[in-house]
Amino acid sequence: MNLFREWLRQQERPQWDLLPLTHITKAYSAQKIALAEKLVPTRCHVFEKDILYSFYGRAAYKVHGDGAVKLEGACPVCFVLNGELLAKAAAVHPFDTGAYSSRLYKHVFADELEVKDFEISGDTGIPNALVRKFFQDQESYFVGDTSKIPSPEEVCSVEHLTVRAYHELVTSKGRNEPDDRVYSVEVAFGDEIEFQRGSLLAVIVPHTLWDANAKATYFKKLEELGAMIVPYEFFPGKDPSYYQALLEGQLRELFRALGYFDEKS
Repeated sequence: MNLFREWLRQQERPQWDLLPLTHITKAYSAQKIALAEKLVPTRCHVFEKDILYSFYGRAAYKVHGDGAVKLEGACPVCFVLNGELLAKAAAVHPFDTGAYSSRLYKHVFADELEVKDFEISGDTGIPNALVRKFFQDQESYFVGDTSKIPSPEEVCSVEHLTVRAYHELVTSKGRNEPDDRVYSVEVAFGDEIEFQRGSLLAVIVPHTLWDANAKATYFKKLEELGAMIVPYEFFPGKDPSYYQALLEGQLRELFRALGYFDEKS
């Protein structure tokens, strides 16, 4: 029995819409994805099978590079997917499973704990229940405001060992966390996702690929399918993290505009 999932099933179910899913990649790869009009699973060397990774309601994945970004192709692009696709997920976990498998969480998780002990698949209401219990609201989860996380005693009794371990993970200040994927809900698919009307909500891109002067033809195709193309400013010479921050800012404003952060019970 997965005790972590069973505990979450018993928690408050807020009347929130499902947050969109995000898939972030470099513009070079995004061009190919846009031309194919679908996201396709690729080989995961951790689990030795084809997996398409996304994250629930956060721009958690960061692209990397060597030094300053000089060309648009190395900039991050974010595909924003309808949250209803969560029902088709092959696996859902409350953290980055790749980092787990690389033992980057070993400062918290004992060897006796396995990644399957934290799987939260099979119930689309669980991610919002987790967000409510730990972050209180969706926007605090989006920005990663860990100050909103209650004390372990307020979250659960000591008998819930895996819940206590997760709480320690998301509040710990250990040096091993690669980034905020440590508290981002990871959503994995075994099948491709075709960009049909309603499945792809938006694409966030460098402004040089989408402004009044020029609009990339491959993103125009996605706009015709109903997706919003949202640009962020690109000026060469900045670190990848600079463009990631701009992308996240645009994603936050998009979520607000679509009403995802409206307060609901």
